[in-house]
Amino acid sequence: MHDTHRTTITHTDSARAQSQPRPRLRPRLLDALFHRWLFVSLLTLGVQIACGLSTSQANENVESTGRMQLSHSGALFDAIQLDAGLQISVRGLLAEMTLKQTFQNTTDQWVEASYLFPLNEQTSVRGLVMQVGDRFIHGKIMPTVAAKQTYSAAKQAGKIASLVEQHRPDLFTAKVANVAPGDKIVVTLSLMMPVTVDQQRLQLRLPTTLTPRYNNALSRNPDELHTPFTTSSMSRGPRLDVVLSIDGVEDLARVESATHTLTYQPASIEINDIAMDQDIVIQWPMEMASITGGKTFVSEHNGQRYVQIMLTPPTLSKSTTLPARELILVIDKSGSMAGVSIQAAREALHFAIDGLSEEDTFNLVAFDDEYEPLFETSMPATEHYKQHARRFTDKLDAEGGTEMHDALTFALNNSDQTNRLKQVVFMTDGSVGYEDALLNTIKRQLGDSRLFTIGIGPAPNAWFLEKAATVGRGLSLKIRDAHDVANSVT
Repeated sequence: MHDTHRTTITHTDSARAQSQPRPRLRPRLLDALFHRWLFVSLLTLGVQIACGLSTSQANENVESTGRMQLSHSGALFDAIQLDAGLQISVRGLLAEMTLKQTFQNTTDQWVEASYLFPLNEQTSVRGLVMQVGDRFIHGKIMPTVAAKQTYSAAKQAGKIASLVEQHRPDLFTAKVANVAPGDKIVVTLSLMMPVTVDQQRLQLRLPTTLTPRYNNALSRNPDELHTPFTTSSMSRGPRLDVVLSIDGVEDLARVESATHTLTYQPASIEINDIAMDQDIVIQWPMEMASITGGKTFVSEHNGQRYVQIMLTPPTLSKSTTLPARELILVIDKSGSMAGVSIQAAREALHFAIDGLSEEDTFNLVAFDDEYEPLFETSMPATEHYKQHARRFTDKLDAEGGTEMHDALTFALNNSDQTNRLKQVVFMTDGSVGYEDALLNTIKRQLGDSRLFTIGIGPAPNAWFLEKAATVGRGLSLKIRDAHDVANSVT
């Protein structure tokens, strides 16, 4: 469903000091926009490694994310990530990005390295370059099965091999085989993603870490997600520098971030030395408000010129009388929601309860390992029942697993059996590894309901939440902490 292509290049050499070929990656720009690629780069060394190297499998209970894991003879070690940098150039509704990460094998063993990293679900990978010492290895496309076979063969033969693999729309794994003791590895990815538009504001959301995923019998390939994760409590660990330029924005001071401190330079914006523990959200206003205005952006790629023409219609607003509705609020109170996430969820529930009218009916459904509804069926939104809901909300604590399926099934099938508009609002960080099973459940049981998703926390599973809202004929929004609730939920 997600991985359709890979890339490979091999070259045999007798010493690291010799030069290596640099085949060029030449996809068309439109292909880069609409395909997700998987890459393999290979460099043959004149050294045969006798020991067998196995794929790294990180302990899912380790909370040290963002580090590269090293595997040797079944044992795991941490590689040190020396630095990470992200350069972004925005033209119109496209952002071209270069992500560069440097690691070092700090052991005295030849190892295989494995690193799981997040990307926005709409990101396209355009190219891969791996640097080992003074060598640069470039990737190109080849079929998936052949790429895996080539990587495996190169690893067993003692060659340095790099594999970038897409497991989910927003999860990629980078593997590097046969890394020498003390070696530094620089992995550079060329990326492209669209800029989103919301009420005449443009936005980039850039994930830097992963919330640990809960797996059960419904999970597809759960081993893909067994990796350590970054937490805000880490005293050390990967740090990131970001440099952003935006074509067409005359006053960079109008560019804002609700998540990070921006440093304004004459022609660019910087975010310096930040922990990789949450999404980066950057917003700026559109410059024109009339359909008669427009802007043109020209880009070049592999000798070809491409033009964007951006026209923006004016914002139309009109008063709307809301129909009577049945509102069912489904709240995730599993362990991954601990801290600011559960606080934001409680605040969002209070906000939603206060916004109910007497013509509405409602119910609350909380879940962790099991689900717990407030009422057996939806009740009128009188002050009496609202007080019950507020007390229920205040007692919510985050603990346990993330068993969403039964809670969603209850919410979609339980109804007050009236002609009210039924809205199911699903509040969660989306930290599960069985997204496909949940999406199928929503499709089968949605009926006449509308499903809205609220992604809560610093690094929610954005792809799943957007997809669930699309399948549910609703909308998706995100709340980082309790301070975001009023703006978002309204």
